[in-house]
Amino acid sequence: MNQIKKKVDKMSRIIDWKIDKSSSKTNHFILLTLALFLIVIVMTSLSPSHAQTPQSQPASDKDIASLNSRLTSLENLQEAMVSTSRGAFEQMNYIFTIVAAFFGLFALFFAYRQVKADTNREDRDQEMRSLVASFQQNITTISSLINTLEQTFKYREQIEEKLTMITKRAESLEFQNKESDILFKSIVADLNSEAVKLFDSTLDRNKLSFEENIKKLDMFSAKMNRAETVRDVKPLLNPICYYIRGLSYFTVYQYDSAINDLDISFQKGRAELVEPKLANYAEQDRENIQKYLKDMLVLSSYFQGMSNKNIEKYQESRTKFQEAISRNPHHLASKTYILQVMYFDKSVPFKEIETEYDATIQEFKQFETEKLLSTGELRKAFSVLKINQGNMYLKKIIPVDFRKGYEIHENQEKALKYYWEAYDYSPSDLAAFSVAQAMEGLGPSDRRGRTPADLYKEVIISLKRRIAEDHDRLYSVMLY
Repeated sequence: MNQIKKKVDKMSRIIDWKIDKSSSKTNHFILLTLALFLIVIVMTSLSPSHAQTPQSQPASDKDIASLNSRLTSLENLQEAMVSTSRGAFEQMNYIFTIVAAFFGLFALFFAYRQVKADTNREDRDQEMRSLVASFQQNITTISSLINTLEQTFKYREQIEEKLTMITKRAESLEFQNKESDILFKSIVADLNSEAVKLFDSTLDRNKLSFEENIKKLDMFSAKMNRAETVRDVKPLLNPICYYIRGLSYFTVYQYDSAINDLDISFQKGRAELVEPKLANYAEQDRENIQKYLKDMLVLSSYFQGMSNKNIEKYQESRTKFQEAISRNPHHLASKTYILQVMYFDKSVPFKEIETEYDATIQEFKQFETEKLLSTGELRKAFSVLKINQGNMYLKKIIPVDFRKGYEIHENQEKALKYYWEAYDYSPSDLAAFSVAQAMEGLGPSDRRGRTPADLYKEVIISLKRRIAEDHDRLYSVMLY
């Protein structure tokens, strides 16, 4: 019993200590509960021990009362502790509720933010994808620009190389151009000088047919044509150059080209007759420029008249022959061929032509009397004039339609008379051939002891000799 008491007292002290500590600190509810649990275990263990110990003495009333008193205190304390703990639990539950509410609000807030973030995420993701695509496109563009710049730099290098080559080429061309200028000026100077040397105021249609003259004119024309292919030489050449080339075209029957060049020579010559361009003439030729130009203007008009006659432009031909006569009244060739052109022109009455022939013959005779011209030149011109006059009266083997009105004027005896006069002035091949033609069909009284066969043979021999000396294209076609 004493041991139990000691244990109970010991436990009482522990419990009192625990009670005192627990009464001051309500937050140690768990420890107090543990203490009560221990006391219950102790009490449970005491009861059997007491029943199983027959030798132990019964407890005194005082002890029992003390124990009951302590138990009662313990119950009261337990109730107080339970009540206190219940209040503490209620306070903690309230606090926990408030905390839970706060946590709930925070959870709702974070959930809202998350939902809002999720809602905007797609837009942001789309925007981000768009930005990424734009960035990739920009990267591609930048890469393309870089490639373009690289190519540009390569092109620039190539262009610089080409520019360098072009510069060198330009320098080379400039040097060549300077040399070309020197060479070109030399060619122009040679043309201007050579044209004056080739110019011959006595040159007529017959002289042009000589092979030697044809070759000289052809070489000059080829040289002038080459110069024209290089640059514009018209301002640099004197008018005699165009006159010489016009003669070259005339000799090869290119009458349109001849007329064009002869007209240029006439226009330039007329201008330089007033104000000559001395730079276009060699120094040794400058003192005779006026004489050269005056003679050239007459001959230019004359050969234009001949060219127009050969292409049946009779009105233009008469104008040019008259132009030549106005500049030189003693130009016999123009006076002769203008009458021939009048005969070819069907608009001119036959009587008028006869009158003009008579007037010209009288004029030629006056020239012969006054000895204004050389005898040889005058006689040759007279011969051509008479041949042309006889041609008007010769009976045409092949009649021409537009000359049918002239058939009434044809007279073989009259034609033979004029041909003999021509032959007497100058026994040329043409005069002999004309006489032989007119003899056919006439009696021996007008033949002067000659026969047509003799005259034709004379002409053939003369032509053969001439072909041997001068390979005229027209004669070659006639004979072979």
